[in-house]
Amino acid sequence: MNLLQQSAVILPLWIGKPDDKPPPLCGAIPASGDYVAKPGDKVAARVKAVGGDEQWILAEVVSYSHATNKYEVDDIDEEGKE
Repeated sequence: MNLLQQSAVILPLWIGKPDDKPPPLCGAIPASGDYVAKPGDKVAARVKAVGGDEQWILAEVVSYSHATNKYEVDDIDEEGKE
């Protein structure tokens, strides 16, 4: 929660005019199907744990491979984990 609170201070805030529609990735507005997160973006990532179980982590995008359609991410919730 501390990490979320710190990030909330620097996250951009969208304030539109009365007839404006929010842009993609604002609140619950999804991104387009061809959207690729940029290195440094914070994401919720589903990863496979050591035992083969899948879990969700708070992560930062390191890179994206168009060939495999997969991201490389760093776990930012716990130091020393990838």
